[in-house]
Amino acid sequence: MDTSFFSKFEVSLRKISRKVNEIDVDKIFELAGEEIKSEIHNILLENLQNAIEQTEEFQYPELSQRLLEVFSREGMIGFRGRGVVIYAPSIAGDRYDWERVLIAAKAEYSEFALTPEKALEFWTERVYKPAREGGGVSRNFPASTGFDYGAYGDKAYKKAVQARLEHTKNAPFWTWLENGVDASHYPNYGGTSFVAKTVAEGNVIYREELIKQAEEILNAVSSEIVEFFRNPGTYVPGQEIDKIEGFRLAVTPVRQELGITQR
Repeated sequence: MDTSFFSKFEVSLRKISRKVNEIDVDKIFELAGEEIKSEIHNILLENLQNAIEQTEEFQYPELSQRLLEVFSREGMIGFRGRGVVIYAPSIAGDRYDWERVLIAAKAEYSEFALTPEKALEFWTERVYKPAREGGGVSRNFPASTGFDYGAYGDKAYKKAVQARLEHTKNAPFWTWLENGVDASHYPNYGGTSFVAKTVAEGNVIYREELIKQAEEILNAVSSEIVEFFRNPGTYVPGQEIDKIEGFRLAVTPVRQELGITQR
């Protein structure tokens, strides 16, 4: 969705507000955001759950539980620049945090000094595939030795996941789920864009709520203006606008100008 709507909406609303002394436009945006924040958070968690179901790696219980726990935290949803913001990088961690976790954890669970290529092959064939894909031993590592590669892979994978999670209280690996992983890792897969999708869906809801809030206030202002100019000397202001949470109507004592402002 084109977020320029919010900027255009603000400019137009401020022009309309000059017809009276003051309308607290910032408060309109604030109220609209507060009204829908919980709804957007629920959409984020639903999109996250769908993303997990689409990506086998994150269906591992320890990983999926950490993702759902972190993305359920307060403050994950916000509104900035007149649009919906998901504060995943600051709350869940970013890709640089994840890279640091991977390096620190690998130093603990890896017992071999291998080149990047050999390390990827070892992780793929002896750890991940036996542990997560049930593929047994590949042709690169024949089973003729009698070694139980399945048990080894399962144990090694659990140790790797545990080490990674112990190096962070957050879930910076959400960046892989969002953007995907290239062939320098295994498994590799495309991104789900669950955060970007939530922002797009949230901005549609935000737009509708802004229109609703603005219409409610401007309709009340219109009613107040009509009554005010019918009886400017005796009219007691606030009969309509006081019905709207967060705003009050004021009349300047000398010039008798109407103003809509924050409570």
